[in-house]
Amino acid sequence: MATALCSSLMLTLAFYFFTISSLARNQDVEPFVHIRSAMNANSLPVHVNCKVNGSTVNVYELHGGEHYEWNARGNGTYYCSAIWGRWFASWHAFEPGWGTDHAAIFWMVNKDGFFLRQEEGEQRKGELWSGILERLQKQD
Repeated sequence: MATALCSSLMLTLAFYFFTISSLARNQDVEPFVHIRSAMNANSLPVHVNCKVNGSTVNVYELHGGEHYEWNARGNGTYYCSAIWGRWFASWHAFEPGWGTDHAAIFWMVNKDGFFLRQEEGEQRKGELWSGILERLQKQD
Protein backbone atom coordinates (compact mmCIF):
# COMPACT_ATOMS: atom_id res chain seq x y z
CA MET A 1 0.00 0.00 0.00
CA ALA A 2 2.80 2.44 0.92
CA THR A 3 4.63 1.54 -2.31
CA ALA A 4 1.52 2.26 -4.39
CA LEU A 5 1.03 5.60 -2.59
CA CYS A 6 4.69 6.50 -3.07
CA SER A 7 4.51 5.58 -6.79
CA SER A 8 1.35 7.64 -7.20
CA LEU A 9 2.96 10.61 -5.47
CA MET A 10 6.08 10.32 -7.66
CA LEU A 11 3.98 10.22 -10.84
CA THR A 12 1.96 13.25 -9.71
CA LEU A 13 5.11 15.24 -8.92
CA ALA A 14 6.70 14.25 -12.24
CA PHE A 15 3.58 15.37 -14.12
CA TYR A 16 3.50 18.64 -12.16
CA PHE A 17 7.13 19.52 -12.95
CA PHE A 18 6.73 18.51 -16.61
CA THR A 19 3.65 20.77 -16.92
CA ILE A 20 5.39 23.72 -15.24
CA SER A 21 8.49 23.38 -17.45
CA SER A 22 6.32 23.15 -20.58
CA LEU A 23 4.43 26.31 -19.64
CA ALA A 24 7.69 28.15 -18.98
CA ARG A 25 9.09 27.10 -22.38
CA ASN A 26 5.91 28.20 -24.18
CA GLN A 27 6.12 31.67 -22.63
CA ASP A 28 9.64 32.09 -24.02
CA VAL A 29 8.64 31.26 -27.61
CA GLU A 30 9.68 33.98 -30.02
CA PRO A 31 7.30 33.61 -32.95
CA PHE A 32 8.33 33.74 -36.58
CA VAL A 33 6.79 36.40 -38.80
CA HIS A 34 6.25 35.25 -42.39
CA ILE A 35 5.49 37.41 -45.42
CA ARG A 36 4.55 35.61 -48.63
CA SER A 37 4.08 37.33 -51.96
CA ALA A 38 1.01 36.25 -53.89
CA MET A 39 1.90 38.62 -56.73
CA ASN A 40 2.30 37.38 -60.29
CA ALA A 41 5.77 36.20 -61.22
CA ASN A 42 6.13 39.07 -63.73
CA SER A 43 4.90 41.73 -61.26
CA LEU A 44 7.14 44.48 -59.90
CA PRO A 45 8.92 43.44 -56.67
CA VAL A 46 7.58 44.61 -53.32
CA HIS A 47 10.20 46.51 -51.30
CA VAL A 48 9.66 45.91 -47.57
CA ASN A 49 11.35 47.69 -44.66
CA CYS A 50 10.68 46.59 -41.06
CA LYS A 51 11.72 48.33 -37.84
CA VAL A 52 11.50 47.59 -34.15
CA ASN A 53 11.95 50.35 -31.56
CA GLY A 54 13.06 52.69 -34.35
CA SER A 55 15.90 50.46 -35.58
CA THR A 56 15.75 48.82 -39.00
CA VAL A 57 15.84 45.05 -38.67
CA ASN A 58 14.76 43.82 -42.10
CA VAL A 59 14.97 45.29 -45.59
CA TYR A 60 14.16 43.00 -48.44
CA GLU A 61 12.64 42.72 -51.89
CA LEU A 62 9.88 40.18 -52.50
CA HIS A 63 9.21 38.92 -56.01
CA GLY A 64 6.05 37.01 -56.99
CA GLY A 65 5.83 33.70 -55.13
CA GLU A 66 8.72 34.47 -52.76
CA HIS A 67 8.58 34.13 -49.00
CA TYR A 68 10.53 35.89 -46.24
CA GLU A 69 10.55 35.19 -42.51
CA TRP A 70 12.23 36.43 -39.36
CA ASN A 71 12.12 35.72 -35.67
CA ALA A 72 10.30 38.40 -33.62
CA ARG A 73 12.71 38.80 -30.73
CA GLY A 74 12.20 40.91 -27.65
CA ASN A 75 9.24 42.91 -26.57
CA GLY A 76 8.89 45.46 -29.37
CA THR A 77 6.32 46.20 -32.05
CA TYR A 78 7.56 45.43 -35.57
CA TYR A 79 6.40 48.22 -37.86
CA CYS A 80 6.74 47.53 -41.59
CA SER A 81 6.28 49.66 -44.67
CA ALA A 82 6.27 48.56 -48.28
CA ILE A 83 6.46 50.12 -51.72
CA TRP A 84 5.18 48.39 -54.82
CA GLY A 85 5.57 50.54 -57.92
CA ARG A 86 3.64 53.71 -57.03
CA TRP A 87 1.76 52.08 -54.14
CA PHE A 88 2.53 52.29 -50.42
CA ALA A 89 1.40 50.33 -47.34
CA SER A 90 2.39 50.30 -43.67
CA TRP A 91 1.30 48.03 -40.83
CA HIS A 92 2.29 46.42 -37.55
CA ALA A 93 3.67 43.04 -38.60
CA PHE A 94 4.02 41.90 -34.99
CA GLU A 95 3.02 43.22 -31.59
CA PRO A 96 3.98 41.80 -28.18
CA GLY A 97 1.43 39.24 -27.04
CA TRP A 98 0.63 37.92 -30.53
CA GLY A 99 2.97 34.97 -30.05
CA THR A 100 1.09 33.66 -27.05
CA ASP A 101 -1.58 32.13 -29.29
CA HIS A 102 0.53 31.38 -32.36
CA ALA A 103 4.14 30.35 -32.86
CA ALA A 104 4.00 31.99 -36.29
CA ILE A 105 2.35 35.05 -37.81
CA PHE A 106 1.56 34.76 -41.54
CA TRP A 107 1.19 37.81 -43.77
CA MET A 108 0.27 37.60 -47.43
CA VAL A 109 0.78 40.45 -49.89
CA ASN A 110 -1.19 40.67 -53.13
CA LYS A 111 -2.40 43.37 -55.52
CA ASP A 112 -4.90 44.58 -52.86
CA GLY A 113 -2.49 44.92 -49.90
CA PHE A 114 -1.23 42.96 -46.89
CA PHE A 115 -3.42 40.43 -45.09
CA LEU A 116 -2.94 38.53 -41.85
CA ARG A 117 -3.60 34.80 -41.95
CA GLN A 118 -3.77 33.30 -38.50
CA GLU A 119 -5.22 29.89 -39.23
CA GLU A 120 -5.91 27.93 -42.40
CA GLY A 121 -8.65 29.69 -44.33
CA GLU A 122 -8.90 32.58 -41.85
CA GLN A 123 -7.93 35.91 -43.35
CA ARG A 124 -8.11 39.27 -41.65
CA LYS A 125 -7.81 42.60 -43.41
CA GLY A 126 -4.45 44.20 -42.91
CA GLU A 127 -3.33 47.26 -44.81
CA LEU A 128 -4.55 48.11 -48.30
CA TRP A 129 -2.28 49.77 -50.83
CA SER A 130 -2.65 53.51 -51.24
CA GLY A 131 -1.06 55.75 -53.81
CA ILE A 132 2.04 57.57 -52.63
CA LEU A 133 0.57 60.91 -53.71
CA GLU A 134 -2.65 60.14 -51.83
CA ARG A 135 -0.62 59.35 -48.70
CA LEU A 136 1.32 62.63 -48.95
CA GLN A 137 -1.89 64.64 -49.44
CA LYS A 138 -3.42 63.07 -46.30
CA GLN A 139 -0.42 64.25 -44.25
CA ASP A 140 -0.93 67.92 -45.27
